Amino acid sequence: MKRISPATVTFGLMAVVLGLVAAYIVKQALNKPVVVQPPPVVVPAPVDPGVRVVFAKANITKNSRILAGDLYTTFVPRTAKAATGTVPDVSQIEGRISKVTIKAGQAIRDEYLLGIGEGLPNLAERLPPGMRAVTVSVQDPEAGGKRLAEGDHVDISLTVEGTHPDLGEVTTRTLMRNVLVVDAIASRPTIRGVRRSQDQMESNLTFAVSPADANKLIVAQRTGTLKVNLVAAADLQQPPLDANDSITRRQLLGLADIPPPVQVVPPRKYTVEKWSGGSMRVLEMSGDRVRDVRDVNTNTKAVEPPPAAADPFKTSSTHSGVKEPVRGAVQYEADYAAVPAE
Repeated sequence: MKRISPATVTFGLMAVVLGLVAAYIVKQALNKPVVVQPPPVVVPAPVDPGVRVVFAKANITKNSRILAGDLYTTFVPRTAKAATGTVPDVSQIEGRISKVTIKAGQAIRDEYLLGIGEGLPNLAERLPPGMRAVTVSVQDPEAGGKRLAEGDHVDISLTVEGTHPDLGEVTTRTLMRNVLVVDAIASRPTIRGVRRSQDQMESNLTFAVSPADANKLIVAQRTGTLKVNLVAAADLQQPPLDANDSITRRQLLGLADIPPPVQVVPPRKYTVEKWSGGSMRVLEMSGDRVRDVRDVNTNTKAVEPPPAAADPFKTSSTHSGVKEPVRGAVQYEADYAAVPAE
């Protein structure tokens, strides 16, 4: 038998080892889990938000001070009409005054506003021709939770309370219709460091009225309570109504009218000079006694008392019947007759 050489044995062992190593590698390769590659992430292109624009939240009348609560901001496409020539920031508008009326939802442009630091035009320039500006105090000058401001049209009502039979305790009537408000203290901004009366700030309105109506408003303010009602925009083109819409408390409740009180005429007093010997006495007699004496002797001679001093402050002889009338008094009148001396 042929003898195997050491070199052959060594080569055989190396072949076996290499085979085992190869088999192990193949086995590991077959048992390796499959790795799933995630799809590539697609990054979207950035979206253009557009242009930020300031819009009016509510209607802003002409010559009104604009506050932050009257505005809101939103983004519009760059191709939109509102993206050109408009104001992008509220801080550039707040506190400025509008030159025109700006509708709710309308983009605000710089040409709609007075320059920064410019004030309201002179009141005389804002008055229509032939009108007079009259400032009066009204009760609750607001509508829909918003204070009335310049440019609003209102009806002015007068409420009078008193004891006059025609008043029915309380009477309200429309005094004027479609009156233009040319100024409202409540709509003006508060100036830092300057205090204003709360009553004045909340109740004073300035109206544009004719000279005759100006006098009516002044007297009405001294007579009763004034209140205003906002007129609808559609009614401004219609002629004002001229109907008598006054109503009293008794009419509202359906109560019968109270008859006027019977006027009690006090008995007349007469002054008589009574001579007895060399002395004279002045007597005051009632009308009944004077008539008795007249029946006896018809030779009468009027004896008039000295006239009372006139009071320059007593200017009216008829009570107005209102609860707080203008100070006045009843003029004293008396008829005197005389009888002959006894």
